[in-house]
Amino acid sequence: MPHGTALLVIDMQQGFLPIAFRGAETVAVIAGLRRRAKAAGAPIVTIQDQGADAEPGTDGWRIVPDLAPDPQDPLDLLVHKTTADGFLRTDLDRILRGLGVTEVVVTGFATEICVETTARQALSHGYDLLLVADGHTTSVRPDSGTYAVPARSIAHHNEIYRGMTFPGRSVRVLPAADVDFAAPAPSAQRPAAVPAGVRRAVLSGSTFEEQIGYARAVVDGDRVHVSGTTGFDYATMTISDDVVAQAEQCLRNITTALTEAGASLTDVVRVRYLLPDRADFEPCWPVLRRHFGEVRPAATMLVCGLADPRMKIEMEVDARRTT
Repeated sequence: MPHGTALLVIDMQQGFLPIAFRGAETVAVIAGLRRRAKAAGAPIVTIQDQGADAEPGTDGWRIVPDLAPDPQDPLDLLVHKTTADGFLRTDLDRILRGLGVTEVVVTGFATEICVETTARQALSHGYDLLLVADGHTTSVRPDSGTYAVPARSIAHHNEIYRGMTFPGRSVRVLPAADVDFAAPAPSAQRPAAVPAGVRRAVLSGSTFEEQIGYARAVVDGDRVHVSGTTGFDYATMTISDDVVAQAEQCLRNITTALTEAGASLTDVVRVRYLLPDRADFEPCWPVLRRHFGEVRPAATMLVCGLADPRMKIEMEVDARRTT
C-alpha cells in the first residue's frame, strides 16, 4: 500500500561512527525511528556511501548493525551512492515515487555534507521534508579552527531549515519523539481538480516567464500542460554545460511545476524533447528511462534551434491528474 512518508537513513556506516559526534546516541535515535516506521508500515531507505572513504566490502563500508536493513522486508530498502547527493545517479527517486512517498524524514551523517545535500535535493525533486533535529550528526573536531563545533553546526542547520520556505513544499524540523509515521504527510492529499473550463497558472519565478509573458504550467480541470522547460536552475539562473545535467534539471523543474499543479511525473501522458544537436539525445536516454521507464508516456523528439545557445535540451509535458 502506498505510504506518504518514508524514513531516509544516510551514511550510518561503521567507518564513520568512530568520528561521529554523539555517534551512539544518534544510532539509538535512528534505531527508534526505524522501529516506529516499521510499525506504521512506512518505507525505510538506507543510503550507503561507497566513495573513496567507504570502499565496498570493507568493515568500514558496512551499515551500523543496529540500523542494517532487513533483506526480508520489502519496505526496508538499500540504495548505494557515490556522491554527497543521495539522488544523483541512484534509484532513490524512482523507489520513492514507486512507493507513493510524498515526504521524506531525513536522518544520518554528516550534517553539513550528505544530510544537507540530500535534504535540499529532496525538496528540488518534489518531496516534503522533515529533518529530525536529533537524528543527524557530524564529525568530531576541535573547538579551534574554521569549522563550527559539532553541536553548534547541528543546531545551525536545524535553525536554517526551521526558517526555510520552499515553493509548494512543507519543510519541518522536529525531534524524533514528535515524528509520527502514521500521520499523512502534508502533501499526501492532492489539490482538488480545477473545474472544467477554469484555468490556473503555475509560476516558477523564472525571469523568462515575466519577460515573455507565460506560465510554467497551466492547470485546466484534470489536465496539466507544462511549458517547454530547459535546464536552468531557476533559483540561481545558471545552467550546466553538460546535456545530461541539463536533462536532470529539466525534469526537476518539471517535477516542481507538476507538484504545484497537484500532479507528478507518473501522471505524464505526453512528452516532447527538443534538441539543437541530435547527437545529444542518446546520452540522455538513461535519465529519461529512469524517470519515464514505468510511466511510458507518448514521446516525440525534435531537432531544432533553442532560444539560448547554452540550452542543449528542452522538454515539454502534458499530464492528466488522477484523483
